[in-house]
Amino acid sequence: MESSGEPGEVNISGYTYMLVRDYFECQYRGKIDAKGKGFVDMYFVRGIKKEKESELKSLYTA
Repeated sequence: MESSGEPGEVNISGYTYMLVRDYFECQYRGKIDAKGKGFVDMYFVRGIKKEKESELKSLYTA
């Protein structure tokens, strides 16, 4: 997975995307050949969804 990413980007798998998609804006990259895993759906995380900012902010300011 790490070798499939790009510098300065947060790269996640399709499985992780399913877990975070309600909270984070993500950009689909397509099926990427992940070392030792074959072709995997990959996404870049672009930021927190506006409607979830206050909910998530309480997690990292505590």
